[in-house]
Amino acid sequence: MFVRRLLLALVLAGCGPEAAAPLSSVADASAGDVSAGHDAATDLGGQPQDQVSPGGPDVVSLPDLFEADTEVPRTEDVRNPFDVPIEPGACDAPPFGFLCGCTENEECLSGYCVSTADPELPLVCTQACVTDCPNDWPCRGFQTGPDTVFICLPEADTLCNPCVSDSNCGNTGQKCLQYDDGLFCGRDCSADGACPADYTCSSLEDGAALLRQCTPLSLSCICGPETDYTQDPANCGKCGNVCTFPGGVADCAPPGECVLVGCIEGFHNHDLKAENGCEYACVPIAGEDVPDGVDQDCDGIDGDADRAWFVSPSGSDDAAGTRDDPLRSVVKAVERFGTQPSRDHVYLAAGVYTGQVVLPNGLHVYGGYAPDGSWARDPVAYESALTHNGADASGSVRAVVIEVADDATLDALSITAGSASAQGASSYGLWVRDASSGLVVRGCRITAGAGADGSNGEAGTPGKDGESGQPGGTTTDTDCNCNEFDTYGGKGGAPGAAACPGGLGAGGSGANGACDDTNGSAGSPAAEGTAGGSFGSPGSDGSPGTPGTPGKGGEGGDISPTEGLWRGTAGGDGGPATAGKGGGGGSSGKGTDGGTFGCAAWGGGGGGGGSAGCGGTQGLGAKAGGGSFAVFLVDADPTLQGNVFVRASGGRGGDGGKGGAAGKGKPGGGPGGGHDDAGDGHKGGNGGDGGAGGDGGGGAGGPSYGLFTGPKANPKCLGNTFESVGSPGTGGGPASGPGVIGGSGDKNKPTTNCL
Repeated sequence: MFVRRLLLALVLAGCGPEAAAPLSSVADASAGDVSAGHDAATDLGGQPQDQVSPGGPDVVSLPDLFEADTEVPRTEDVRNPFDVPIEPGACDAPPFGFLCGCTENEECLSGYCVSTADPELPLVCTQACVTDCPNDWPCRGFQTGPDTVFICLPEADTLCNPCVSDSNCGNTGQKCLQYDDGLFCGRDCSADGACPADYTCSSLEDGAALLRQCTPLSLSCICGPETDYTQDPANCGKCGNVCTFPGGVADCAPPGECVLVGCIEGFHNHDLKAENGCEYACVPIAGEDVPDGVDQDCDGIDGDADRAWFVSPSGSDDAAGTRDDPLRSVVKAVERFGTQPSRDHVYLAAGVYTGQVVLPNGLHVYGGYAPDGSWARDPVAYESALTHNGADASGSVRAVVIEVADDATLDALSITAGSASAQGASSYGLWVRDASSGLVVRGCRITAGAGADGSNGEAGTPGKDGESGQPGGTTTDTDCNCNEFDTYGGKGGAPGAAACPGGLGAGGSGANGACDDTNGSAGSPAAEGTAGGSFGSPGSDGSPGTPGTPGKGGEGGDISPTEGLWRGTAGGDGGPATAGKGGGGGSSGKGTDGGTFGCAAWGGGGGGGGSAGCGGTQGLGAKAGGGSFAVFLVDADPTLQGNVFVRASGGRGGDGGKGGAAGKGKPGGGPGGGHDDAGDGHKGGNGGDGGAGGDGGGGAGGPSYGLFTGPKANPKCLGNTFESVGSPGTGGGPASGPGVIGGSGDKNKPTTNCL
């Protein structure tokens, strides 16, 4: 069996603890007795000490003093330092007999395990007694509740032995006293005031009683009088108070306070707090310190704090931009960089930052820092988001703009552009023109909004209708001499006037009636050649105009050379229509030489031809829909590593304008009637309808790209992925058929294979 507790005290089994009455003070005997209520105790630094008090008469649980692997003697053949016979078998198994080694009361037949002065057998079982005990041990009585128990106790010097009650301290008059560092036995010095060297006879108040006990000059049974509590790091302020700080170098400063005086190699005190010591473990690594998961310069942050602008949602744009006084916006950090280019890093705490970021060459932006002021970096746990919804002068929405860059960085950022709203405008998460591989985009999630729909084409105007031809004149009386046409003749009807631009579409005139058995005349042809009616015939109808051709649907698009922005192809305008042709004039009626009344009469006039309807104007082509581009590169070769590109839908192309409706041709004039038995005239020809204007073509649908690589764009790619929350826009739908749809979303994997 091995000892697990060396209990240098008496343990009385089964006795309940009874708290000792505390004493008010401990004082050196040379200072005289201490009156009740007056505390004269001091330590070596002159500071008040805790009160020292005796324990009560009963045993309480004992503390673990130290661990040891010392085998306890159990058998009768062990050396007997007490020169008292041990009964055979008394030490074979518990409960043990008298003088057998023990560790606690329950192991003893008597119920008491007591301490001795022998180092080889420090604890033994004792026995009950009446008056005498073996080996001249005293027989002492102890009060346990209402009863007094008498047991044999060895004579032992217990001064400064650990204790929990007076009974652990042996002889009558020895008290268990409370010190700063624990409970220890005193020695009664009331008779002669004599105490060992380094001890003094102190007066102790115990209620109304006055006790005299030997106590160490150092006021500690563990620390000697040479201990300097004001400067000893192992006993700073009191015995056993060891000064330690995690990762730090500790010392003890007067009047006995532990202080942090430095850090051991590999540790740093970045928070400047002594209570947690040198809290930051870090070994410097040579080279430039950029945010990459390793703090190379051991400044307490992943990156170089001296060259950084710190930005946090809790910051202010009037701040210094340090880690303790961060800015509020990325836009302000970019502005400050222009005045202090030596600070070429921007570190973003988790949060959302609004506004378009125009990244200048030479600036490096890193996200993923904790927003709690610690600036710990974990891009997975701490998302730093750049968002922009506003449109620029072109109507486009671009969250991050980079133009001309060979040394810049975007790292661990969530970049989102809002959807475009201006007709035909595009959304760009990241727009780059003229950049080399020194522009690094790494670990970012870049999302484009939707492109806006294209505007519809303007409709054509309807063609103007023609005018009707006038009817031929009707005769109502005879003209025996056939010489009074103006009075009696049947006049030809006037043609419908030209209604169309350029004087087009007029009808032909109707012929005047004949007299005296003469045949009537043919009607006049229309201006554009429609024949008039020959004798006895009506005028010919005018032919209709030619309709306009439909405009071509828009297809694809291209990059504007000046703006560097996507411009989809608009639908073509419809073709113009032609006017119809006017109707020919009607022929006139035959005259008579003597009718019922025996006198000549005039035939009726021919009707005038109706004029033609005009052609409708053409419908105009529609505009293309805008595109959705997560990343848009023009003349750029950036390094793209470990990013996620998210595209939305392209805008729908606008519908082409409807061509103008054809103007209606008007009818020719009716025939004039002859008098008596003279012939009637003939009707004028109808004017032809105009042609309908051609419909405009539909605009191209907007494209949808995770990564768009324009001319001379060849990015350096590694480990990128693509996501889609939309699709290309469809082409517009005019009457002539839909325009061609926008660019295919499959083109988000360019020929350079940017995976």
